[in-house]
Amino acid sequence: MGAVYEAEDIRLGRSVALKVLRGDLAVQLQADERFMQEARILAQIRSPFVCTVYSVGATEKEATYIAMEYIDGGSLGDLLDRERWLPLRRTLRIAQRVCEALIEAHDLGIIHRDLKPDNILLTRLGSIDDYVKVVDLGLAKHIASVGSSNNPRLTQSRLVLGTPAYMSPEQATGADVGPSSDLYSLGVILYEMITGYLPVDGDSPQDFLRAHQLQAPVPLATRRPDLVFPPSVERLCQLVLSKDPADRPVDARELLHALNTIERSLPTEGESDEQFIGRDEKKATASRPRRDSYADTRFGGLLRDLDERLERAKGQVRLELVGLAASG
Repeated sequence: MGAVYEAEDIRLGRSVALKVLRGDLAVQLQADERFMQEARILAQIRSPFVCTVYSVGATEKEATYIAMEYIDGGSLGDLLDRERWLPLRRTLRIAQRVCEALIEAHDLGIIHRDLKPDNILLTRLGSIDDYVKVVDLGLAKHIASVGSSNNPRLTQSRLVLGTPAYMSPEQATGADVGPSSDLYSLGVILYEMITGYLPVDGDSPQDFLRAHQLQAPVPLATRRPDLVFPPSVERLCQLVLSKDPADRPVDARELLHALNTIERSLPTEGESDEQFIGRDEKKATASRPRRDSYADTRFGGLLRDLDERLERAKGQVRLELVGLAASG
């Protein structure tokens, strides 16, 4: 889509990140009032977990640029490249902060459409590690609209920007998407942070587009048989990765509430920072009080509701697969 540079705002004396859009995209985007309107909306977001947009403009050579908050740190994608998977508590906190960003964006009518580890920046703020800054909110929509022109280069750009490995089933079909699509993408990221793998299998972008539509998420324990996962984490991953948007959490607030509740159920940080319990330790820990539960009164009956939706989603996937086999 373009290149990002560290630049200096000479008027205010601050560092900024300057995203310069590629020339062929820039020419059309400058004339796209919807892009400018959304840029103005993005500038209104006050979430501490969204990268602040300072301005949008064009250079003398007609290259469109977006001036944003400069983040001193790498992306979640960089972190996963190094570590492959993360401890559960760390995973939950990153996901919680992404949810906070999505809540405000969705309240303003902005859908990310390209949520992936590379668009989640991590920095340090005071004593807080893994301070999240979500970038590129809403830009994929406008790149896609440019890609619908007759210019084959732009059409190819549109395909690349979709990032099929993290696409929701509805986005994979080219349908209009809502906030639930971002939740699905976050579910893929959550799964990847926990296991080091994607929830569906594919060797090409086309494989992933099909897999997200038809393939049930691989259970966490199947992906990582060497580890034991809290049941609530498995249930939540399966739910947020439901094929039908109606079977996912209602919104980012509900997902955040679920993540918070799971974190509260974990041992205190001083007691244990381990993500999982090895299978050979299961007997030794069987007598511990079970805190991995959504029985928290503040959570109400949400677990039962989520479980019911998960069962419906599983049934729907089975029906779709049976129908596909019959038609083949």
